[in-house]
Amino acid sequence: MSQCGLLISYPLYVIITAMNIQKKLMFLLYHIAMFFLALLVLKTGYRLLAVQSMAWFRAETWFLALFSLLYYGLMWYDLYRKPYSFYLRYTLKVVLKNLVLSLLSTFLVAVPVYFVFPSLGLQNDRLMLFLLVETIAFLILHLVHYAWILNLARLGLFHKRILYIGRPDDRFPLNMLLRDSGGTKEYGGTGVYKNGVWNYQNPQKLPHTYKDLEGLFFRNQISEAIIFLGRDMHGPEVAQVTDFCRNNAISYYLVPDIKALPRLSRWSHSLPYIPLIEQYATRRDSITRISIKRLVDIAFSSLVLLAFLPFWLIIALAIKLEDRGAVLYLSTRIGKNGQPIKFYKFRSMVPNAEALKAQLLAQNERKDGPLFKMKNDPRITKVGKILRKFSLDEIPQFLNVLKGDMSVVGPRPHLPSEVACYVNEDYLRLECIPGITCIPQVTDRNNLSFREWVDLDIKYRKEWSLVMDFILMFKTAKVVLQPLFKREGHGY
Repeated sequence: MSQCGLLISYPLYVIITAMNIQKKLMFLLYHIAMFFLALLVLKTGYRLLAVQSMAWFRAETWFLALFSLLYYGLMWYDLYRKPYSFYLRYTLKVVLKNLVLSLLSTFLVAVPVYFVFPSLGLQNDRLMLFLLVETIAFLILHLVHYAWILNLARLGLFHKRILYIGRPDDRFPLNMLLRDSGGTKEYGGTGVYKNGVWNYQNPQKLPHTYKDLEGLFFRNQISEAIIFLGRDMHGPEVAQVTDFCRNNAISYYLVPDIKALPRLSRWSHSLPYIPLIEQYATRRDSITRISIKRLVDIAFSSLVLLAFLPFWLIIALAIKLEDRGAVLYLSTRIGKNGQPIKFYKFRSMVPNAEALKAQLLAQNERKDGPLFKMKNDPRITKVGKILRKFSLDEIPQFLNVLKGDMSVVGPRPHLPSEVACYVNEDYLRLECIPGITCIPQVTDRNNLSFREWVDLDIKYRKEWSLVMDFILMFKTAKVVLQPLFKREGHGY
């Protein structure tokens, strides 16, 4: 993306986000587009069949607008304003119900108009055709949208491990919360503050105690908390938990104590079954932002792989000709939510590099962690030195991006041995989908310690935004292209 494009898109995105209208604007524009698409299809069909032009704004057009307005209002109330997990479970039923209600309501208004105001020239057959076309268009797009969200959920982008803090009233239907999450939420145990420590019970009912929230949340990879007020959770404890969650970009729900209240009706609110005092959601909870990130990944990786395909074939041939070994290097890395992924790179080392590594460990220049670095590593091939200089060995990872195992921007996926060295806060990295580039890659990556590297990745996890992704992509392009313009002894 050019600097001009960035300068134009950043302020617009920030303004929309700051006004908190991004989601509403997205769906409003979506329905306006469907409305005019239906009109365009009908106008074209009328011209072909009736061999005459049709005016845009006939009486039927206003009823089509009425149908769209009714449908949009119902969909916003029943579906769009609710969590994506609700969408996964109920979308098709809600769509069909609201289409029927909108159609019936439109006809109830149209029938009297047809008889009372015949001068308007309202034609029921044409109105039915209009409504049928728009109904089919909405259904098709909802099916596509549903399949898209289902795919994002399958990739683990909505996965949440939930911790219940405090003792919930037995009237809360927590089993329904997990059931209706579309498989995106997982019970992560219960924590209760007592006698100065946090008493934790994991999903298998096994107890454990933690002195601080870091151990409670990070050791158990908690990414969302439901805080139940009551005798176990008072002002200081609640403030401690909510501050901790906000500082670490962990979503939470603050639920009132209802023990003293009579149950007059079913609890059917935002979760959608639990009444709330407060809700804090991170940017990673936004289906709009997640969708945009994934679409950018697909578009950018496809462009890179296709545009430079002949060049990649030349690299593959050069690797093969040098030592007859495999073109790709495959290894197992730890991806989002701690799941193993197959990680692709162009092979830049000799075929038996892993076996030789044991003999070189004494010369490892990084002493603070599991990462191995050696200035003149004898295992690197001649072709490999060129590939590494221009970061071309990373190109096959765009295949990981297309598969959904990785993103263009995100923390680099670590080896299982590296993940084993994580301390409390480091587990936050596993909530991110891993990427090809991130903050360490544009921050003197060759001189960073393991601790500094992980800390920068955690910074990305806490502060992530789409704007940050675009800035990191731009900076990465500069880093990759620097060797082309570097002149020895003369700077850049």
